[in-house]
Amino acid sequence: MRLLAAHDRSRAELSARLSAAGHPEPELRAALGRLAELGYLDDARLAAAEVARFRGRLGPAGAEAKLLGRGLSPELAKGAAEALRAGEASAARALCAERYGAPPFEPKVLARAARFLAGRGFSAEVVEALLPRDDDVR
Repeated sequence: MRLLAAHDRSRAELSARLSAAGHPEPELRAALGRLAELGYLDDARLAAAEVARFRGRLGPAGAEAKLLGRGLSPELAKGAAEALRAGEASAARALCAERYGAPPFEPKVLARAARFLAGRGFSAEVVEALLPRDDDVR
């Protein structure tokens, strides 16, 4: 309970922490099951909360990677990250404007902005639509 009091954790994170503390596997499974039964341990709720926190900062691929890093199942991570797809273009535009100002960009800044957005998990289609290609800038 102390581990969950600070912030939500995934089932995998909590299991790893308790296992590292030396708790036996049968007790661990029973405790995790009881915590889930009581509603204290809910990977779907964690995924939704994390995606809400990522909104405007990460694209769907970046959010999915973060969720997978927290030990969530690939299906749950992908499903939760899809919620970011709807506002992906506007989030990418806002992030780009915040960091690099308004277009048009010189080629060097254009490449840097494209790498930045791709690194945050925004799709290539959104990056290409938002930033003109290097050939178009000259």
